[in-house]
Amino acid sequence: ECDGRNCYCFMVKYDDVEFSKNYRKNLIMVDAKIHVPLKVRNYTWGSDTEGLSDAELDSMTLIEDYSFTGLNFEDRLVAKEFSRENPLYRM
Repeated sequence: ECDGRNCYCFMVKYDDVEFSKNYRKNLIMVDAKIHVPLKVRNYTWGSDTEGLSDAELDSMTLIEDYSFTGLNFEDRLVAKEFSRENPLYRM
């Protein structure tokens, strides 16, 4: 669960830095109803990690934590909102 919404949790773990230079592990929370990512946590490789529990390792190697909360999925946006001619839309 994330922000009160039921979610699927996907975890990606890399066995070696050879496969992913920056990330050791990624956790992605995806809304179970509308399939939108709500939370992403990325962990890097650590040094001197021998003997650490998974929780300790994650705590010391978390480098990115993004969350989207309070989203209103009921409001609809029209194409005009994203038009280059719309003075309120900045690119």
